[in-house]
Amino acid sequence: MSTVKSLMGRSHKSWTSGKPMYGKSKVGKVMKEFGKGKLHSGSKKGPVVSSQKQAIAIALNSAQKGKK
Repeated sequence: MSTVKSLMGRSHKSWTSGKPMYGKSKVGKVMKEFGKGKLHSGSKKGPVVSSQKQAIAIALNSAQKGKK
């Protein structure tokens, strides 16, 4: 029972690796933008992203920037 309590207390950590998961919500937001067709590469003036791979790359990059 004590193991379950200790695992539940780790709010910002992954269950498997023990590393913080800071960008999880940011990745979700960016992928929602991609799904709606409103994700732009670069600034809002840039072209709309059409490739899912490019959207994932943008999401992971923005999550990494938020971590620093």
